Amino acid sequence: MVRLRRDWKDQEFYSFDQLTKTELARALGVAKSTLLIWERTCFYAVETFRNSYLKKSDGSWDLTAPYNPYQCWVLARFGRIVSVSKTLERAKMYVKTNQHVFSVSTFKKNLKELETTNNEN
Repeated sequence: MVRLRRDWKDQEFYSFDQLTKTELARALGVAKSTLLIWERTCFYAVETFRNSYLKKSDGSWDLTAPYNPYQCWVLARFGRIVSVSKTLERAKMYVKTNQHVFSVSTFKKNLKELETTNNEN
């Protein structure tokens, strides 16, 4: 079973420009190999995640580039789902039936809500 770091907060992923795979794995408290499995799963299951990658001059995706905040957010969300569902297969099924949970618009909505909350405090 995957155990995410209990002390991480969603706002951690909005406060930077990019994170490497190693940095994100460390922030989430998981092995880099686990993060790469999540990345591969989200890459094929979430079109907006796949389309958020930079493209190389030959048109292929640059899978070695650091993650942007949206990608970190998707991977962190997916990690929570894996943690709750207990299996990767159940998490994959959830993603397939709940694409809206991982959309760019949901990410931006959450970011806006977080900014509003921070400005009120």
